[in-house]
Amino acid sequence: MTKRPAGLTLSLSLLVTGAALAQNASVGVVLDVGGRKDRSFNQAAMAGVERVKKELGVNIDVFDSKVDADRERGVQLFAKQKKDLIVTLGFTFADAVTRTAQQTPGTNFAVIDAL
Repeated sequence: MTKRPAGLTLSLSLLVTGAALAQNASVGVVLDVGGRKDRSFNQAAMAGVERVKKELGVNIDVFDSKVDADRERGVQLFAKQKKDLIVTLGFTFADAVTRTAQQTPGTNFAVIDAL
């Protein structure tokens, strides 16, 4: 039996729901390396993405990081696309989010599993 971090699915759902309250909200989720079915954070995040899409009809774009450098590429891509909320998974995104946030004031970020 596989256990999923249910809290992550709930956290992602709540974050995206908040962003979706704004009319025409645009959300981007940057997955970590490991793939969508990693039996961990990425898989739980995708469950949250699918749930929010189905239940709320929110359009969410997902960027799959294949190598470490893709983390920052995904964050920057969504910032350039002017997403209302960019969600990243894990403390490994902290530096990429910090750099991108400094370059794009007014962009909203959420880093799940980081302080």
